[in-house]
Amino acid sequence: MSIRAGIYNAIKEDPTLLAILNDGDGGVNVYPHKIGEELLKQFNNFITYEEINKRIDYFCNYSICIFQLNAISKNYDDSQVLASAITDLFNGFRGNLGGKQMVSRTIQIGQFELYDKETDFYISPIEIKFIIK
Repeated sequence: MSIRAGIYNAIKEDPTLLAILNDGDGGVNVYPHKIGEELLKQFNNFITYEEINKRIDYFCNYSICIFQLNAISKNYDDSQVLASAITDLFNGFRGNLGGKQMVSRTIQIGQFELYDKETDFYISPIEIKFIIK
């Protein structure tokens, strides 16, 4: 099973995130890597995610994956709600992630804030380390 599918499922199953990211047609605005221009014009809130580091600890038989999840919004307060909900969902998580991946534990290792003048979006990148047995 894929850690990416687990992250996506966990986000779309979280009531706080679902309420903010719902696209109105039963989908959620969660995307790997980037968001298309047409979506940026149509919606105000998004999450993107991408794996930024991965290594296997052969001694302990664990995979360690670091993902960057980006809380993106036209509204600063909504970007903070998204970032907080992401942190609440993933920091310290143990168990079956989104029905797809067994996770031994997760740790938030970083977060900061950005503003993109070209698109007028607030962005809060959050780095989460997933330790998978």
